[in-house]
Amino acid sequence: MRTTNIAKQLKMNLAAAACCTVLAAVAPAPAVAIDLTVQGTIAPNACTPTFAAGATGGLISIPQINKHELKEDEPTQINSKTIEVNINCPTGSTQTALSFYDVSPNPLALDRFSIGLDDKNKQIGYIQLKTSSGGNAVSYIIDEETKVRTTGRIATAPKGTDGATEWTNIGGSAFTQDNLYAIGSDDTIGSTTVPKSTSDSRYRFDVVTSINAAQDLNLKDEVEFEGSIAINVEYI
Repeated sequence: MRTTNIAKQLKMNLAAAACCTVLAAVAPAPAVAIDLTVQGTIAPNACTPTFAAGATGGLISIPQINKHELKEDEPTQINSKTIEVNINCPTGSTQTALSFYDVSPNPLALDRFSIGLDDKNKQIGYIQLKTSSGGNAVSYIIDEETKVRTTGRIATAPKGTDGATEWTNIGGSAFTQDNLYAIGSDDTIGSTTVPKSTSDSRYRFDVVTSINAAQDLNLKDEVEFEGSIAINVEYI
């Protein structure tokens, strides 16, 4: 009897298990999802910097300097040349600024750009960029249809500043690598302004080259020097 009861119970359990298995097999499968993705890019107006005619492609060649022309105990300014940089934005009026970086592997202070080292690893001299002494140092188009131009001063603000912030008009001070430079108003030096938007602007500034004190340099042999400055267009 015990064997019979166990057999009956085993048949019942197997039947129940089969029933559950059938029910599980006919349950609906989980839903499968697919994703729809939309991608795109919004590009700023494209602006291109170029040197104006007469800037010899950004190369300033200084005639040979003789040692006796250099001051012994202080820097000697050996050259100053005014150049113009055009910013053209063919896709439309754009708020831009310029920034400057020393390309030299041996940079100097923020307002000076290296022209290299002598054979004793002493800085030979430096370049400074200054707003042109001719007053208003930037011109730009104010009417896109007639292409009428007007003038303004160069305005500056620290890097990271947006175009809605007040900037300061500057005079003959040296450009620094931690600031941006944009089109200011034609008001007096030191007044505040908001950078202008235009499709075409022209910056005029002086490139001033100086040699350090002769007593600090090894000038027994001929010394060649060269400095490079990257001029970048920034969108603000």
